Amino acid sequence: MTSTRLALVFFLLALGLNPGVSAVRTGLSPHIHPLSYDLTVKIPVLEHFQGFTASVVIHFNLTATTSNITLHSRNLYSLRNISLISSRYSLEPTLKSIRILKDTVELSFLEDLRPGQFLLTIGEYNGRLSNASTGVIHRNLTLFTTHLQPHFARELLPCVDHPSVKAAFRLTVIHPTNTVAESNTIANDVFIVDPQWQKTVFAPTPPLPTYLIAFSVMPDTYKQIYSWLNVLE
Repeated sequence: MTSTRLALVFFLLALGLNPGVSAVRTGLSPHIHPLSYDLTVKIPVLEHFQGFTASVVIHFNLTATTSNITLHSRNLYSLRNISLISSRYSLEPTLKSIRILKDTVELSFLEDLRPGQFLLTIGEYNGRLSNASTGVIHRNLTLFTTHLQPHFARELLPCVDHPSVKAAFRLTVIHPTNTVAESNTIANDVFIVDPQWQKTVFAPTPPLPTYLIAFSVMPDTYKQIYSWLNVLE
């Protein structure tokens, strides 16, 4: 190794960088590494707007000191009940501001966040339904499904929406009682919330890029027809 190369390696190490590993270009700060997403989606919500409501808990590793957490987010709004906790802190960091841009949301805190593992909770937010072929899709406000490739997961949840960044997902769907929900994994539990709504809790996924998470909500009759066709085969 030449002296110039050696000097460069020591310089990068002094900055806390690994000269042998290239940072993933996500368009976000490179120091946020999601480990899991715990996502709950209530769909459809048609009383005040044609969309869905959701909440998410993001478990992530922070590798550099920062006061901002920036995530991909598009057409998600009214983010509320936000908290950030870590075993490193006796007091919860104070949220200073929320800045929503076209493709990102930036959460700024009064205190610097030091490297470590964190749980970011967004207790509730709203999203829009699409009648196109990507994002969170509806057909005649009867069938609801997702198509998140290549970078439309940000229309479902705030996340690091890049194909090389993988995390486990725990998905819960709250849907009308006359419908069924399907997802990437089997349903661990289905129970009635009230006369109008039921909740389907799916088994955790292995680490996946965000665009591979998927779910559908359909009328009971769709499932009955599908089962009947399988019997005929």
